[in-house]
Amino acid sequence: MKISASSRGMTSRTFFPRNVLGGTYNSLGGFQTIYLLDALSYIAFAAVLLLAIPNVEKKVEAERPVHRGFRDVVRHRAFMFLLAANVLLVIAGFSLFGNLMGQYATAHTHIATRALGLVFAANTVFIAVAQLPTRAVAARLKRRHALVLMTGFWVVACLVVIPAARIDSPAGVAVVLCAVAVMFGLGECLHAVFLAPTIVDIAPPALLARYLSLFALTFTLGLAIGPTLGASILSTSPDGLWLTGAAMAAVVGVGFLVAGHTLDPNPESVEAAPASL
Repeated sequence: MKISASSRGMTSRTFFPRNVLGGTYNSLGGFQTIYLLDALSYIAFAAVLLLAIPNVEKKVEAERPVHRGFRDVVRHRAFMFLLAANVLLVIAGFSLFGNLMGQYATAHTHIATRALGLVFAANTVFIAVAQLPTRAVAARLKRRHALVLMTGFWVVACLVVIPAARIDSPAGVAVVLCAVAVMFGLGECLHAVFLAPTIVDIAPPALLARYLSLFALTFTLGLAIGPTLGASILSTSPDGLWLTGAAMAAVVGVGFLVAGHTLDPNPESVEAAPASL
């Protein structure tokens, strides 16, 4: 999990300057400047990976060549639940805010363009600042309780977006949506700290790579389905978009409660990872 913590932390630090610049300075210098800064951030990220991240190989004890296929992975009910849950979480907690908030706010609220950039910047800055405090809190929470709390933040965040469309003051809308951005950020921090380590803890060592590859695939699915499904809902019912997101997060939260102790690993096996965007 040290490798996971380092990689996720570096990903967050790479997105941080890019998102802040994109959200705050999109009117200064045009898109070519933003794309140039974007490319430079990737170069800086690659340099840090080469120079600062150790290449540590995890030694897995040799096991007999049994139970090593994907067929055995899909028989793991708790893992399959977490895969389905993460697809819904990526849609509700990441895709709706990251991909559809701008379109919704521009068309259905009175927010100013510059203020909308600040909303996304607030989300990114909060996540960067809250990573270490979240790790400290993580040591005091049971995993399933933290995961339920994460879904609770996203349920509230989605529901609070709806009244923003009824506010006439651009400044008032900006304040509400900045608060929403922070709540989405809280959920993202908890998601990164708890969900990936849960996958690692429940995976047999010989199948860890398969577990992680399928877990990574859920992000691709969620980020692919989210904008398409969300745009379709947004075109017919703007409020329905956020009600759908809240319902998705709530269903997953109930699932975490039902899963109970199966999500609580041994304390010595838990190691938190910083949030990513």
